Amino acid sequence: MTDTTANALPAERLAGFPCWIELYTPDIDASAAFYRNLLGWEITPAEPGEPLTTEVHHDGRLIGSFEPAEEAHGDPGWRVSFMVDDVRAAAGAAKGAGGGVVVEPTHVTETMAYALASDPDGNVVGLLQDEDFEGPYPYQAGMPVWFDVLASDLELAERFYREAAGWPTRRLTIADQEQPFYTSVVGGRSVSGVGRAGYFGSEEVPSRWRIYFGVEDADAAARRVRELGGTVVVEPIDFTFGRMVEVADPHGARFLLTTF
Repeated sequence: MTDTTANALPAERLAGFPCWIELYTPDIDASAAFYRNLLGWEITPAEPGEPLTTEVHHDGRLIGSFEPAEEAHGDPGWRVSFMVDDVRAAAGAAKGAGGGVVVEPTHVTETMAYALASDPDGNVVGLLQDEDFEGPYPYQAGMPVWFDVLASDLELAERFYREAAGWPTRRLTIADQEQPFYTSVVGGRSVSGVGRAGYFGSEEVPSRWRIYFGVEDADAAARRVRELGGTVVVEPIDFTFGRMVEVADPHGARFLLTTF
């Protein structure tokens, strides 16, 4: 879901950008095989001393990691983190905007620190401060190309993500109709969003973050998911910004595949 075709963002302003993904899974090897065969990822054990269990690379880019399910703060499955200018200030803002802090700001390296926060619906997200951040995910097949969450209270959730995660938000408009949905616009490109529960046709109970991965053909990708032991949650549909399908991996972690 994007309302511009821009592929590059200026390095000087990345606050609010979805910058890291993690899958918390009960079987890292089985999950690695599934996503390797579906999206072409390279999943390898992290180097000794690294704060990761695995590293997920695609097209030469480090995009995330797979971690043991028992280490998840909250439900297993996919988690997204957002770039912030100051992780301590972001954690403080989370508390003041209807959310909470799950893991207090922690330094990982001299140039990187993170915290985990919960939004007003209890969704756990990462807040990452990283002076050496590589930059936005390339907008291409196999990469995360969109992120959204549906909230029980849209205005409260919009405030949380604007103040805690640094989102510069604007109301989504389609065919001159204002939608119950806010997008985060970084560098002139919509990169994530928060909408009212039920916006996509069914109530999301509980609320959860959804990660969309780019594919060339959503229907072919849905068939491949089934072949690899996953399930199709919602059959492929055409939406304003492309054709998409909601699926789950063999352990039930849900995500979407979308043309772009």
